[in-house]
Amino acid sequence: PQFTLVANRPEFIGGTAFAFNGEYVVFDHPTKDTGRRATFYPQLSLPLQTSAWHFTPKVGLHMARYDIDRKVSTGPNTIVRNLPIFSVDAGVAFERETSWFGQNLAQTLEPRLYYLLVPQRTQDKIPQFDTGLMDFNFATIFSDNVYSGTDRIADANQLTAALTSKLIDPQSGEEYARGMIGQRYYFAKQHVTLQGESARPGGTSDFLAALSGRLMPNTYADVAWQYDPRDGETERFAVGGRWQPDFAKVLNASYRYTRDHTGITGGNAGIRQVDFSGQWPLGRGWYGVGRFNYSIRESKIIETLGGLE
Repeated sequence: PQFTLVANRPEFIGGTAFAFNGEYVVFDHPTKDTGRRATFYPQLSLPLQTSAWHFTPKVGLHMARYDIDRKVSTGPNTIVRNLPIFSVDAGVAFERETSWFGQNLAQTLEPRLYYLLVPQRTQDKIPQFDTGLMDFNFATIFSDNVYSGTDRIADANQLTAALTSKLIDPQSGEEYARGMIGQRYYFAKQHVTLQGESARPGGTSDFLAALSGRLMPNTYADVAWQYDPRDGETERFAVGGRWQPDFAKVLNASYRYTRDHTGITGGNAGIRQVDFSGQWPLGRGWYGVGRFNYSIRESKIIETLGGLE
């Protein structure tokens, strides 16, 4: 069983905002470690913002207690971990009038900085019940932990910098195009890792870039690129397109690449895949859906799906 509690109070004492995440969960497995985990994560932030800028300092205390029935690992059966987490999120939004293919649009320029400080706590004796390394992308670059789950809270002294620019129709608010770049700057070496994961040195992270927009009416495209400046290699690359001429009519196509890390400790095999999917009306209220996912690297079908609605 798993019990979770999420609470938010946007208007708290003195203009602050309060948030809370709590969980109690029991893990069971026939051959691996089992146990119980309770976590409490209260957070207090002070959002300062206008239509042109925002500045939000936040402090939290991540508390966890483990009662472990060990089967394969060694260590104490009861572990308590308390971690203060401090961050500052700041950004500015500039805007100007411009034209694109003869159409009057508004262009934005939005720099954003995110500083994160998390002290080091030894966590090697905590089993990895449900924790893994998250992908590094624009959805996770501003998160306060590089891991999913709570069995590992990564130590951090880092600054994330990103720049976004958009082309927007000032009348309708429709977004025509969006470009983003971002990177992290590490001021200290990483100490907390998963089993088999190599510790990250200081310096900089991979470089992220993304571009998406409307190519023509009903046709959209997006590109995402992750580049490793240390090795001079592309880490991930994805390109996709979508044609959506009407309601419930959509066709998608995409290509995805990830670099091969089989020669690195804890590494994974690379990915080269194409993916086609879509939905289309068949008449009399019926719709057909389908997907075809094929691995170029392995020369085999990963997944096919067909359905009626």
